[in-house]
Amino acid sequence: MRQVLLRSSSLAWIAYDDGNERLFVGFQNGTSYRYDGVPSGVVMAILFDSVSHGRAFDAKIRNGVYPFHKIDPSDYNLHV
Repeated sequence: MRQVLLRSSSLAWIAYDDGNERLFVGFQNGTSYRYDGVPSGVVMAILFDSVSHGRAFDAKIRNGVYPFHKIDPSDYNLHV
């Protein structure tokens, strides 16, 4: 799983497990979450949003469609 660092005031990084459709997100405040059932197209839309990664994340993920869990990135071999 590859981690992508972001230039965002709210998001620090994301990583995606396409085999399990799991999106991992690290926030600038140090918290990290796993979102389940996220299609790859949604992840690509966040990554390639030309205006704001954070705004795209809010519109596509924070709308409550995907179940989420607070995580420790080291449990998933995510190096932050």
